[in-house]
Amino acid sequence: MNRYHDIDNLVIPDNIDVNLPYKYVNGVQLFNIYYYLKYDFINLIHILGARGIGKSYDIFELLYLNRKPGKEFLLLKTTTGDLQKITTEKGNPYNVYCADKGLLDRQGKPLICVEKDGEEYYFCERDPDGNIISKFGRAIALLSGSRGVDYSNVDIIFYDEFIPDPGVIVQKISEQYTAFNNLLESVIRNREMFGFDIPLVILASNSTSLANEMTRGLNLVKVYEKMYKNGDTLYIDRFRNLLAVYPYLEEYSTKKKKTWLYRLNHGTEFEKMSVDNEFSYDSFFAVNSKKLVEYRPLVRIDNITIFKHKSIRNRYYACNARADCEVYFLKDTIDVFYKKYYMRLRDSVYNGNMIFSDYETKKTILDIFGNIQKYRKKK
Repeated sequence: MNRYHDIDNLVIPDNIDVNLPYKYVNGVQLFNIYYYLKYDFINLIHILGARGIGKSYDIFELLYLNRKPGKEFLLLKTTTGDLQKITTEKGNPYNVYCADKGLLDRQGKPLICVEKDGEEYYFCERDPDGNIISKFGRAIALLSGSRGVDYSNVDIIFYDEFIPDPGVIVQKISEQYTAFNNLLESVIRNREMFGFDIPLVILASNSTSLANEMTRGLNLVKVYEKMYKNGDTLYIDRFRNLLAVYPYLEEYSTKKKKTWLYRLNHGTEFEKMSVDNEFSYDSFFAVNSKKLVEYRPLVRIDNITIFKHKSIRNRYYACNARADCEVYFLKDTIDVFYKKYYMRLRDSVYNGNMIFSDYETKKTILDIFGNIQKYRKKK
């Protein structure tokens, strides 16, 4: 059993109740990662939560308190730029934690830091004189590649902020999920087949958008969409040993809404993401399940079938249902699809006359109609 699956033997901060998904710090309700670690069969925890609830803080504390000789954690950042930021004085992810706990050297600098040694980035613990006394973790940029590296001592992986900020252009972001799986293969190798423990994997990010590579890659978009609509906060997939976490801290949100910054941003996308834990950059407009008996199949593009309403003009419905109709594929027949259906369906896609069965279907259709050159280049 991976040691992070044995909650009874983990170092847990005082006054933490592992049976509650939240904790209190100075009277403020915050996220509690230890609640989810009690599910000892879980190998991957995927977290989408509001900004400022303490997701990263709590996980970094877990990693530090449970450091162990001969073991290390692996932090994933998406790009080299993201990785380089954590080596700066202001970018150190342990800054606030060290200040809170009084873990400072004689010059007032954090006793935990990130140091670059050759091409490697390490989390180091220092003594009060600033001398490095141990290395207990390392960090890599996911999209920079990681072949030929020894990860045999890694027993936990933390992918922090896996969703890029809105407006940030990340090259090769479409390869993010593939790179993630390649990294897992490098770390895990044949451990499981030979009876050895595999690392626990934790992914955490602000709930800015469902339209991100990691959530789509893990086939969790519909899961989170359903959780969002039903007010659920936890999804358990026992077959995949996976938790999807969508934390909602009501007391925290109520208090934060009363602060000046969020009164200033009342009703904005920023408030939705930071306080209400809504997917602020996603629109669920025109997402609704319809009865297929009212429609007839028109055309299919890859796995999505577009149906036309039998009686209402220019009303369409897109979903994953299979049907007997023309079929086109993004890889090789997309130009023919565009010539025949782009002008016919474009207005309905954007004016609300096309209904989508779920958000992922909507995202795919909008991408197809909004990025013609992208798909034509693939030919």
